[in-house]
Amino acid sequence: MKKNTEISLDINQSVQFHINILQGIIQRMSTNCVSCKAWCLTLVSVQLTLILNNNNPNYTFITILPTFLFFVLDAYYLSLEKNFRKSYDVFVRKFHNGLLNTSDLYVIDVVTPRKHRMKTFLQSLRSISVWPFYLTLLVLILSVRLLILH
Repeated sequence: MKKNTEISLDINQSVQFHINILQGIIQRMSTNCVSCKAWCLTLVSVQLTLILNNNNPNYTFITILPTFLFFVLDAYYLSLEKNFRKSYDVFVRKFHNGLLNTSDLYVIDVVTPRKHRMKTFLQSLRSISVWPFYLTLLVLILSVRLLILH
């Protein structure tokens, strides 16, 4: 009888460890989103400073490329975060409903099909936590261009 209790404790510890792994992945994706914004802002600021010092408006379009790339990367990390949150929710729901199998433990994967992942990515591009930041940067870039031209 004691052995069954030990196995049950092992499974509970394994479930907790699995949940911690998923939470860590979700946290890293969130941190990556913040890093994308920080790197983009730094890079665009440096580029705009150099452009203003050289007084050449033609170079302002160079700053659009990293802004676009970081915009896509930020949305990608946000979509991954959403997909891992869904995996987390499915795992916890299985646990609470008593449907969790030991084969579900330590399988770290996004449970959503590829079609849904693309949909999530496109939704992330339109997310309020992504597009306003990059739109503001684009407005800033165009403002600098107009400032130099006049």
